[in-house]
Amino acid sequence: MKAYNLYENNFTLCYLLFYVAEVLLALEYLLMLGILYRDLKPKNVSVREDGHIMLSDFDLSLRCSVSPTLVKSSNPIAETKSSGYCIQPAC
Repeated sequence: MKAYNLYENNFTLCYLLFYVAEVLLALEYLLMLGILYRDLKPKNVSVREDGHIMLSDFDLSLRCSVSPTLVKSSNPIAETKSSGYCIQPAC
């Protein structure tokens, strides 16, 4: 597996943001499955042939007994006013 150096391969900001978003989505997906991934470092993030990332080395990961679920609001007005970010702990 080839290791990429951001400076050597001239990654643009667009590519960098894409890969950061993919890592965040992968971590969010694992959390939704009840898995706490605790070994995030560049060595454990690989880029597949199709251009997407893959996390590896789950030795330090923990399996939670409770899987979180997404809760949607039943109030459509509250959804349109929401900015997508929640700063209140009751959200």
